[in-house]
Amino acid sequence: MNEASWARAAKISSSFFQDLKKKNSTPRHDTLMKLLSVARTSMSEFNAIAGINPPEIAESNVRDADSSIYRHRSNPMDVPVWGSAEGADYCPDLDEPGTCVETTSLMPDEIIDHVRRPIGIAEKRNVYALFVVGTSMEPRYMDGEPIFVDPARNPAIGDHVVLQLVAPDGDGGDRIVRAMVKRLDRRTADFYVLTQYEPRMTFKVAKTNVAAMHRVIPPNELHGI
Repeated sequence: MNEASWARAAKISSSFFQDLKKKNSTPRHDTLMKLLSVARTSMSEFNAIAGINPPEIAESNVRDADSSIYRHRSNPMDVPVWGSAEGADYCPDLDEPGTCVETTSLMPDEIIDHVRRPIGIAEKRNVYALFVVGTSMEPRYMDGEPIFVDPARNPAIGDHVVLQLVAPDGDGGDRIVRAMVKRLDRRTADFYVLTQYEPRMTFKVAKTNVAAMHRVIPPNELHGI
């Protein structure tokens, strides 16, 4: 990961590494632990890499666990992360005019990173990942949280989905311009009926405005349960 991706995954300030270099300072212990957790590295391993000798302590029967058990280094870091950013609100034709829902600018042709493939999707080669932008699906999906998306499996009612929305490209065609992460409540002949959590709202999107609807893979499937 680059520094920005590392900071985002650890849920710390995006300017952390720049501030650290400018001030030539030492990170707080809790911040360091967040970074090491994302890097799948123990404090003892970090100390060894940094050449820090831990203080001598009395001999005990406690030993560090074999961290390789939890790393899953055999799983390739090959799931592409599509580019996304905060997007303009989408204002469907609701019973309450002027009410809008949160969307994300989507750049499917721009791969900004790769993340490690969970064991449960080892054979799903066309899965992609996104970083959630915004708070509309909290507490189910938090701002900055990575999600894995399966474009091959048809979403069922109750699944969380990524809707890719299209707009005219100026050349007589359409292009994907933004997306939304919501829960699929039902389908009609002409609309998808969706729900977001914060603020709680159920709304519909015309199928003619949707290029694709992909299923967000739930955690139990990611872990092979």
